[in-house]
Parts: sequence; structure tokens; C-alpha cells
Amino acid sequence: MTTATSVRNRRSSMRRVPRSTVRVECRQGSCGLGKNIVLRLLDFSEGGMRLIVAADLPRKSEVEITLYGAAHGKPAKRSANVCWCEALEGGNYCVGLEFQKRLMFAEVAQNAR
Repeated sequence: MTTATSVRNRRSSMRRVPRSTVRVECRQGSCGLGKNIVLRLLDFSEGGMRLIVAADLPRKSEVEITLYGAAHGKPAKRSANVCWCEALEGGNYCVGLEFQKRLMFAEVAQNAR
């Protein structure tokens, strides 16, 4: 029998809370065209991020993420795959994304609390 405390964390990198100055954009598809659907960045790591978005994203679909950090002038752009998407009250969605190319540790450390 397994309990909630015996389930181990299988993530390859620790989730970090972003600084208040960090901004993120998420656009459906790999071309970066279309409307920015991000409402809030919840947390992120080298391998992915968790967002609140305004649109339902199908599992395994591709999105383009642009991360604007306080520490560097050039934003980090990554393609990501949708791992999961859950409906929230009010018509918004919480989504988990996995980057196709990981962020560098320095990019995460500079933009996290």
C-alpha cells in the first residue's frame, strides 16, 4: 500500500517561483503567431513551466514560450509540448508544459525568487 508521503518526486529539476519582474508569453503553434494566452506564470524549471491560460490546449500540442527576465535583455524563446491541461473555475485553464530544449540553469536562477 502506498501513501501520499511515500510517492517520490520524479521531476528532473526543482520548480521555482518566478520573480515579480518576470513576464512570459505563450502562443499556440510553433510559429509564435497568434494571441498571447497567458494570464499568470505559476512556476518554472529548466524543463518546463506551469501557467494559467485563457484557452484550452490539447494534450501533446505545441506552443511557443517567450520568457522575459529582469537579468538579461534578450528574451528566452522555447518551443514546448503540453503535458496536461485542467479546467479552472471562470473559464480559464491550468497547463503544464515541457520544453523541447531545456532552459539553462543560470536563466532559471536569475529569474526565480
